[in-house]
Amino acid sequence: MKDTSRLLRGLWIPFILLPPLFAREFPHGRRDMAIRDTERLILRTTAEEVSFMSGGEVLSGILMLPNTPGPHPAIVMLHGSGPTSIREWLTDAFPFWRDLAQFFLGRNYAVLAFDKAGVGRSTGNWRTRSFEDRADEAMAAVEYLRSRADIDGSRIGLIGHSQGGYIAQLVAARAPNRVAFVITLAGPAVSVKEQILDDLEARWRCSGNSPVLVAFKRSVMQVLLTLYQGISRIIHIGYVSRIIHYDPDCDLARISQPLLALFAQNDPLVYADKNARLLETYLSRSKSPVWVIRKVPGANHFFQTSEFCGGRSEKSWQWAAGFWEALQSEEFWRAVRGPTS
Repeated sequence: MKDTSRLLRGLWIPFILLPPLFAREFPHGRRDMAIRDTERLILRTTAEEVSFMSGGEVLSGILMLPNTPGPHPAIVMLHGSGPTSIREWLTDAFPFWRDLAQFFLGRNYAVLAFDKAGVGRSTGNWRTRSFEDRADEAMAAVEYLRSRADIDGSRIGLIGHSQGGYIAQLVAARAPNRVAFVITLAGPAVSVKEQILDDLEARWRCSGNSPVLVAFKRSVMQVLLTLYQGISRIIHIGYVSRIIHYDPDCDLARISQPLLALFAQNDPLVYADKNARLLETYLSRSKSPVWVIRKVPGANHFFQTSEFCGGRSEKSWQWAAGFWEALQSEEFWRAVRGPTS
C-alpha cells in the first residue's frame, strides 16, 4: 500500500508543476545578457519598440521592418508556454526566434514579436490567461499592424511554436478575414490533456521505465487529469486549469487559410507522427486551399539536431538538417503569394 501511495504521489506532483508544452525556454541566469543582446539586435535592424492594448493590459513588443519600401506583408510571432520574454528569445545565446525573424525579414516581411501579459515590459499576468485570452492578444497584435500605413493589412500571417501553435490555429479559425496564413512549429493537433500525457509518457520512457510501467502510469494520470478537468469547470486551481479543456479539433476544421505545419521527428513533447496524422484528418475537412505538413528528421522540440531523449543543447545551437528547406515549402508560399504573383 505504501508503494502504491508513493507511486500515485509521484504521478500527481509532476502534473501540478507541469505547464503544458513544458520547455525550459531560456536559462533565467542569462536574462541580463539576453536583454543586452536584444538591444544590439534592435540597433542593427530597422526595428522599434511598440505597444498595444488587450484585455485592459499593455502588451510590449518589438517590430522589425525590412529595408525595402512598404507597405510590407507581416508576420506575428507567438511563442510557447511559460514566462520567457521575447527579448530573451531574440538572442545569440538562444537564437530560435532571432533566426526565424531574419528569415522573414529576408523575404521582405515585417516581424512583430511581443511578450505575454506580465512578462518583460507587458502588464498583467499570463497565469490568469486562457487560450482564448491569448488569442485575443494575438488578434490585438494583428489589429495593431493593420493600423499602420507601412504594413499591408491584407497580408498578415501568424507563426506559433509549441503552445503558440495552438494559439495561431485558434486565431486563424476565428478571424479568417484578418489572418492571411498560418505556420506552426511543433504545434499540437491533440488536445491539451493528451499533450500533457504524451509529454509525461516521454519523460517516463526516457527515465528508463519499462513499457508496462509507462502504460500503467499513463492510465493513472489520465484518470487524474479527467478529475482535474471536472474540478476546473467549477474552480480554477493553477494555470493549467484555465487551458486543460482545450481541443483544437473544431478550430482546425475551420481553417480557411494556407497552413504550413512542421513537426520534429524526435520531439518528446509533441509526437510528430501522431500529431501529423491527426492534423491531416482535421484539415481534410477544412476550407484551407493549401496545407503542407512536414516532419523534420532528427530534430527535437526546438528543431535542433537531437535524439528523442536528448533534450535541448545549452552549449551550441545547430538547426536540424531539413528544417529550413521545409520552412521554404514552395507549395505553401505560392499559395500565400496568391495567383497574381
